[in-house]
Amino acid sequence: MHRSWFRTKLVEKREQVTSKVKEGVKQRAKSLVPTQLTKKPESMDKCMVCGKSLKRSTAISGDGRVCSPACAHAWVRDLK
Repeated sequence: MHRSWFRTKLVEKREQVTSKVKEGVKQRAKSLVPTQLTKKPESMDKCMVCGKSLKRSTAISGDGRVCSPACAHAWVRDLK
C-alpha cells in the first residue's frame, strides 16, 4: 500500500470523528440553553406596597416582593 493512501484514510477517519464530536457538542449546547420563561402574572411583577413594576427574577417569585427599603418598612408597619 502506498503511503498517500494511508494518509488519505487517516484524514477521512479524522474528519468523521471530528464531525461526530462536533455534533455531540452541538446537542449538549442545545440541551443546556434554558427555555424561555413563561410570562408571570402581573401581580408577581409589582411591589406589594406601592405597585411599582419590578425586574423579573428567576430566583424570587410570588408575593412578598418590595421595591425599596422604604416600602419594606411600610409593609412591616402595616403588619403590626
